[in-house]
Amino acid sequence: PLGLALTDRDGRFQFMNAAFEATAGLGAGTAAPHPTDLVADEDKPRVSDAVRRAASGSGKPRDLRVRLRVRPDEETILTVARAEGLGDAAAILSLRDAREQMK
Repeated sequence: PLGLALTDRDGRFQFMNAAFEATAGLGAGTAAPHPTDLVADEDKPRVSDAVRRAASGSGKPRDLRVRLRVRPDEETILTVARAEGLGDAAAILSLRDAREQMK
């Protein structure tokens, strides 16, 4: 299953499905306030920039290879895109295992 999440214009999570929570290493019902809270320190600036651009409508969908705090030795692909027609949601994010992408 594909992990999906929505953020508002400020980049705060509004929703995440169970697959996103599991991939991000969050317990059920435990939400991080912002996508940058999920990634290793070196990936925070790129994630913040991608979410900001998507939320403002100035960026194209982007695939970022990131390392999650819970699995710093494995790459995960974080896709960030603009969310349109979803109420207050401004960006949609998905998480996939980078190893699956290589197959």
